[in-house]
Formats: sequence, structure tokens, C-alpha cells
Amino acid sequence: MDENKKFKRPRLSRLLLALTAVLTTIGAIEFAVRLTGHRDDISISENLLKPISDGNSGGYKLRKEAWEASFSERGLRIPTGGPREGLRGEGVTPLKCAASDCNFSKLVPGIIELNDNGVQSVGKGENPYPHILIVGGSVAWGAGASDIANTYFSKLYGMLKDDFPDTRISVLAYYGSTSNTDLISFVREGLEVKPDIVVFINGLNDLTVKGQLRQTDASDYILNMKTAALIAGRNGIPIVIVRQPFPGGKKFKTDLEQRIMELSNKDYEKVITPLYKHIGKVLEEMAESGEIYYIDAADCFSDETATTFNDQWHFSDPGQEILAERIHAGLVPILSTIFGKSGDNPD
Repeated sequence: MDENKKFKRPRLSRLLLALTAVLTTIGAIEFAVRLTGHRDDISISENLLKPISDGNSGGYKLRKEAWEASFSERGLRIPTGGPREGLRGEGVTPLKCAASDCNFSKLVPGIIELNDNGVQSVGKGENPYPHILIVGGSVAWGAGASDIANTYFSKLYGMLKDDFPDTRISVLAYYGSTSNTDLISFVREGLEVKPDIVVFINGLNDLTVKGQLRQTDASDYILNMKTAALIAGRNGIPIVIVRQPFPGGKKFKTDLEQRIMELSNKDYEKVITPLYKHIGKVLEEMAESGEIYYIDAADCFSDETATTFNDQWHFSDPGQEILAERIHAGLVPILSTIFGKSGDNPD
């Protein structure tokens, strides 16, 4: 008997057993998330407007002033309706319900449009390819834009459609979502969408929306994203993680933005910035190891000298377009590698 064959068979058997164990473990994790995950483990009050909460009327005024300044300082007309979700975030899909079981009096064509599952979509309706699913919190939702046409995802679709004419972008995002609830949303609802690729736009909420920041919050985020990557891989879905913009990544901060940061966390640069950079470093390592694709948008407003943030998370139309440009620049090479340069529909 050939000695090489003699040793190859046991080795192959061990590899198959190991692979089976890995797949079984990932399947168990996915089942556990479906069975035990709770998407309402964070209060609906994400504090989308954290510096404005707790009866701080000055904070409300600050957000309004910053939102308007993001247009006027660039010589742009200020939209009369304000941010499409309202200055208190009343229009954003809350964590505890979807459009089908909430009273959404704010559903307005061209401003806020959701299907029965609370999902926003732009692009081709029938047989889209690639179908891009975006998961995240209010930033992923497009909070801060004046209308749907000026959201980052509508702008992104406009940038993609020449190279990928059959693409569709679906946005599964909730007011107050952290990486934990992003993971649950992806497993419970996102997989049902049957996307060709999933994009998580997140990172900052884990460090900012829970009240008291814990050192483990960054570790929790990383664990949740690693789990999402394993589950996406098991379902044959490529995963892209976008580290969302944050004030600490803006080199030139206006007086309004400095005040927003002070009200958000008086030690922002000492506390939030280092942890967020740590998250970015780990995501880079995950991308290098082939676990994920990674687009870093944390500093995409770095060179903007005008007011861009209207609170510690959100930004109006000019910022939405800049974010779309950053995601587009990183996403096109990824889509071209996976789906081909023309994005031809195999159907």
C-alpha cells in the first residue's frame, strides 16, 4: 500500500471532522441568536439627540443650529423641513417595532418610506443583482438627511448604478441599535431578505448609547461582528463592515461641533476616541485575515472646515454625500471582485 495514501486518509478524515465541528458551532450560534436574542434590550431612546435629552432645551437649539449651519456655512439653501426624522428623532424606526405594528404618522412619500418590515429600499425591484443589505442604527437609517433622495444610501445607489445597473439597496436599521441588536436583526430578518452581500454601518453606538461606558463595550462590538461574519459566511453572504463617521475623526471642529462633543462626553477625546481607534485596528486585522471586507469611514469628514455633525452621531445632506462617496470608493472594488465589473445578473 502506498504510504502517502495511508497517511492522507486519516488526515483528510480529521479535516472533515474539524470542518463539520466548525459548521455545527456556527449553526448553533445562529440558532441561539434566533431563539434568545432580544432586540429591545436597549431603550428606544437611543439618545439620538443625547446632548438634547433630559429637558435640555439648549441642546435642542444647538442641534437645530448645527444642522442649519451645515448648509449655510457651505453657501447652500437650508431645507425648510429640517432633518427627515425630526429634530427629536421621532420618525426613525424604533427598536421595539417594525412599520407593520407601529403607528407611523410620519410616513411621508419622499421623506420616510418603509415597507411592512420597516425596511427602506432604493434600486431595482425585481431580480436585483447584487442585492445589498445595509444593517445598523440611525446613521445607517439615514438620519440627518432632509429627504430620502439626500440620504447616503440613495446617493450611493446613484453612484453604483452605472457599473451595477441591476443593484438594489435595502436598509434594515433601527433607532438605538448597537452591534448586539444589529446582529439579531441580521439573523432574524436580514437573512430572510436573501441579500447577495451585507454591509454593517456601525461601531459608535456601542460606545455612546448605553449611558455609562464600559471598557468591555469595544470587545463586545468585536465579538458581535466576528459572530456576524461567521453567520454570513455560513449562509454564503460576503460581509462588509463600515466604521461610521465620528466627531473625533474630524480634524477641523467648529465651535458648534466642539460644544456638541463637550455636551456628549466631557472626556470625549480621552475616552471615546482611543476605544474607537482600537475597534478600527481590530477591523483592519479582520480584513487582512479574510474574515471581512472593511471600509473605514470614521474620518471621512476630516478635511471639512464647515460644521458637519449636528450631534455626536448625525449629519445632514452634505455629510450624507461625503459618506456615500467614501463607501462607494471602498465598495466598488469589493463588488467587482465578487460579482464582476459589470455586475451582470446571472439570471
